[in-house]
Amino acid sequence: RLPPSGMSPLLAMGLLLAVLQSGAVTTSIEESFEYQYSDIEGDSAQDIADWFSARQFGGTIGETMTNLSTYYRYEIRGGQCVLTDITAYLTITQTMPRWVDEAEGSRRVRRQWNTFMTNLQTHEDGHVEIARRGAAIVLDRLSQTAPADNCDALGQALDAQSRNLWQRLQTSQRDYDRATEHGRTQGAFIEFNSRR
Repeated sequence: RLPPSGMSPLLAMGLLLAVLQSGAVTTSIEESFEYQYSDIEGDSAQDIADWFSARQFGGTIGETMTNLSTYYRYEIRGGQCVLTDITAYLTITQTMPRWVDEAEGSRRVRRQWNTFMTNLQTHEDGHVEIARRGAAIVLDRLSQTAPADNCDALGQALDAQSRNLWQRLQTSQRDYDRATEHGRTQGAFIEFNSRR
């Protein structure tokens, strides 16, 4: 068996042809990550508690929104449309509370706040990891899509499969929230013993 450096031109050409005929799909993921903040004003535990209370119905304390867009390239081989490249664009937007007057708060309240924020970040980062793993799964599954008689049919099959896989990922996100009680089991909650 010859090492690569001693490979004959004929053997090298044969291997190249085998790679080209294998139909391997090139995949890549591009990610954009944006942080947003919801500001809390005031320097007391009561101010924070009021902000939390205003979000008990329909509001959110922390939130991670994700979206996945997929783009494909095809070519005609042997009379069929074959997938050659997939690029996935994963967009992540994370919104977190920000206590703008934290420096004016008491040491006790600041300590509680910082513990809460650390645990909330852990919970929201869990959503990020689910999205990243899900994007990789989507690419892997789409890359195995069989050729079609025409490229319109292949594009429709890819779009349908991508939507289905992403919907399943959203189910995983909801399951994660249920399992962690939206982060409560991870310590992402704050309770004050007093309002001062």
